Amino acid sequence: MSEEKQASQEEFSSRPIDYDEVLVKHVGEFGPFQRRIYVLLGMTWVPTAYMILNVVFIAATPKHHCKLPAPLSDNHTAYFQDLLLPKVQNSKGEYEFDECHMYAIADNFSTVYTMMEFNTTLNESQRELTTCTNGWTYDTSIYTSTIVSQWDLVCDRKVLVTISKSVFMAGLIAGCLMFGSVTDRFGRRPTILALGVVVTVLNIGIGFAESITLYIVLRFLVGASLIGIVNACFVEVIEYCGPNWRVFCGVCLDVFWCIGTFTLVLFAYLVRDYWKLHWILTGSCGLFLLYFCTIPESARWLYVTKREEKGNKLLMKLAKHNNKSLPTDLIVQTKAEQKGTILDLVRTPNMRKKTLIVCFNWFTSSLLYYFLTLNTAQLVGSPYLNFFLSILVEVPAFIICLFLFKRIGRRITQSAALLLGGIALLLIIPLPKETPPEVIATLTNFGKFCTAASFRVVYQFSGELMPTGIRTIGLSTGSMCARIGGVLAPLVYDLGEHVDSQALPLIICGTCSLLGGFLSLLLPETKGKKLPESLEDGENFGKKQKKDEGQTNILMNEILLETNI
Repeated sequence: MSEEKQASQEEFSSRPIDYDEVLVKHVGEFGPFQRRIYVLLGMTWVPTAYMILNVVFIAATPKHHCKLPAPLSDNHTAYFQDLLLPKVQNSKGEYEFDECHMYAIADNFSTVYTMMEFNTTLNESQRELTTCTNGWTYDTSIYTSTIVSQWDLVCDRKVLVTISKSVFMAGLIAGCLMFGSVTDRFGRRPTILALGVVVTVLNIGIGFAESITLYIVLRFLVGASLIGIVNACFVEVIEYCGPNWRVFCGVCLDVFWCIGTFTLVLFAYLVRDYWKLHWILTGSCGLFLLYFCTIPESARWLYVTKREEKGNKLLMKLAKHNNKSLPTDLIVQTKAEQKGTILDLVRTPNMRKKTLIVCFNWFTSSLLYYFLTLNTAQLVGSPYLNFFLSILVEVPAFIICLFLFKRIGRRITQSAALLLGGIALLLIIPLPKETPPEVIATLTNFGKFCTAASFRVVYQFSGELMPTGIRTIGLSTGSMCARIGGVLAPLVYDLGEHVDSQALPLIICGTCSLLGGFLSLLLPETKGKKLPESLEDGENFGKKQKKDEGQTNILMNEILLETNI
């Protein structure tokens, strides 16, 4: 055995001490070393925002109409369009060219040229409609190109855009199932590195995709790999932070998400071609691989997996960078995990009630968030400004949530966010067509504000409601319900177009939000309460809460530490 190994073992050879206590008393809870790791891993949320939300611009549908046969589209184009393309009334009451039909007589060139010569119009017998057999003409004033214009994903093929969005969200579900155990078995760092390479390669493949089918398949794989990286980064961030910093650090990762969304809309505004935009985003994501190699393994994972020697060296390095010193009689130990099954969530009546409500709120928050975010380009006005405003409202939502947590608690905050969000969406339905677009945008963004707040509450609230033994399982189940909401969000929006009712998606989302708001009132408050540890505690929690329960001694930071979703 080398002298270095002997010295390392001597320094950690006597008194057992919990890993968290080492951070608090000896190496620092959030010193320079942890801050560096936090920023490096937190920046992963930037490309995550790119990959999830780039479809707002890359898969946007430009204005379009049928392309006339070549002889008619080469000369006197405006005249022939007015003559041969039917007009329909849009949602604002204005008339524009039908997107999917033209008059069949357009293929009869001699008749059309005769009509032009004598300046006549179509009679009733000549107004038979046909589909766009010659393809489509796309407006390039906003988008130079998108995957929609590239592969003609309009009319009968427009459902493929919706499918591509839902399939990506389904990839997130698959990734949660596939890579959670991989991270625990092989470590955080190898998982991040390997999947980082996979995501980069897959995005390069998307850049060369020549069909929508290949694009959809690759997007599914990107989603699965991406969520594996995010979960591994999240766990390592929490494991390096001391107990008193974990809640703050876990929640503030949203700052990096906001950086990603703000820079995404900037890139999209400057680069209107989908292919160029994709390569810029892929290149920026690839840059993150350059520093992934500098990220160390989680010290806590090393101890949990009985790699004490490597863990000791890493803690010594951490202490050195934080200008701390470790005692020589230290043996680091980690808490044994309590085991439970998913059936424990619904085995008893009170736990079953809380679990079902929490899962529904996860589902609703995700459904509304992605419904409102992915469809900002469809609002009246600049799609770039609409997207920017939609993201901007998340910042005050984040700040207000931190304030309300301490003031009025989780239950009322969750309920109010969902109720107000649902009301805002339902108020859009009765507005007349001549309503200024600013009014609709205001209600939509207020709904997004409430949804963003709800998303932040549901994570902490649901974790605090679950007993320690099944807390990870409970949060994993809730997260899975959120992914289902993400899968359905594009389908709900598309449903309104299929039934020719823009009110239907708003009714679905608004009703779910109101229902979630009322159901939240049935949950017990966790602010200032001792959180449940055993399954028996979980069943009794909320039935008879005693006034002298005192302040909670199991903080949300333990929830974030124990959670690997």
